[in-house]
Formats: sequence, C-alpha cells, structure tokens
Amino acid sequence: PDAVVEPVPAAPGLPAHAAGTLALDPEEPTIPGSPLPDATDEASPKEVIDMRREAIAELFAMIRPPPDQIFVGLDGKEASVRPLELPAGAAKKGRLADVLPFELDDLVPFDMEDTIVDYQPISGNDEVVRVMATAVPRARVAARIEELRRLGVDPRGMPVGAAALDGLTALVPELSTGGPHLIVEIERDNTEVCVLEDGACTFARS
Repeated sequence: PDAVVEPVPAAPGLPAHAAGTLALDPEEPTIPGSPLPDATDEASPKEVIDMRREAIAELFAMIRPPPDQIFVGLDGKEASVRPLELPAGAAKKGRLADVLPFELDDLVPFDMEDTIVDYQPISGNDEVVRVMATAVPRARVAARIEELRRLGVDPRGMPVGAAALDGLTALVPELSTGGPHLIVEIERDNTEVCVLEDGACTFARS
C-alpha cells in the first residue's frame, strides 16, 4: 500500500511549557473569559477565521517565553488508534514502516492507499515489538493543515485523540514510571481515555 509511515516525535502533544511546547486545538481552546467564536448568522466563515486567528494570536501573546514548537490535536474520532504487536525482526531491520500498513489493512475502516500511518514504540523483546499505531485519512490531515495555515499556525506535529494525553508526563513526572495509569479527559461532547505504562501510551480511546 502507498501509505506514508513516520515514527512520531518523542514529545507527544499536551502542554509542556517547561520544554517550550504548546498544544493547541483551534476548534476548542479558550482564552480566559473568551471562547473562540463559531459561525453564526452574524458572522461569515471568513470573519470567523479572522476572529479565531486573532484569538490564537492573543493566546500566544500571553505566553512568556513564547513556545518554540506547537502541537495541534487531531480528533481521535477521525482516526484509528490501536496497539499492535509486530515481529521484532522487522524492528531490528528497520522495516516497521514497511510492515505496518499491511498489518493495519484489515483493521482500519480506511483505504490504506489514501491513509497516513504513524506509530510510537511501546516496548519489545527478542520476539515482538509493541507499538501504538495510528491511521488517519490523508484528506483529513490535508484539510487540517490547510485550516491551520489560514489560522497562522505551523504545527510541529498532530497528536491524535486520547493518545496525546501521554504528554502529561512532562507535567506529572510520576506518570513516567510504573503503572498502568488511567487518564480520563471529560469534555463537553467527548471523553478521552488513555492508559500509560512506564510513560508510554498503551491504550487510547476517544
């Protein structure tokens, strides 16, 4: 399958300001006392984009020192996130990127030729390597990048759904060891569930 596969960076996404990282969801975040505007009868789509761009710029101006990298969340309901066990030999030969699309082909509801695949190692031994794999339709990623471009945001990465909660290890060092640790984020119309073991996300569900 013609899928793009790249290992995710170590910094997974939630605010870790001490490390110069900022996580942002331009559809949901609020500036204190000022929710980002939605399209209404009084505001055109262009006006909404302009207002959101101004709101995000105001948010950045409040952060000192400014972040040197930005991660923007991608809705977990638009992706497939799952742990997989793969032959250790594939990892030793650097072939995980080649094997992963075939392993996911029968497991995800997307056409792998139009899907971007990513992964993050969890653990391994001489026989198998465990990874957290993510598959997202290429069109959805492209649309998100274009949306961010209009908002003036250039993200370093796009962590997906509940898997992004492993970024809490930068703020809560206790989550970096032991476990399993269960993290539940309850939002207005969505709930994210993440399990961490030794700082790695081993289960994620949106």
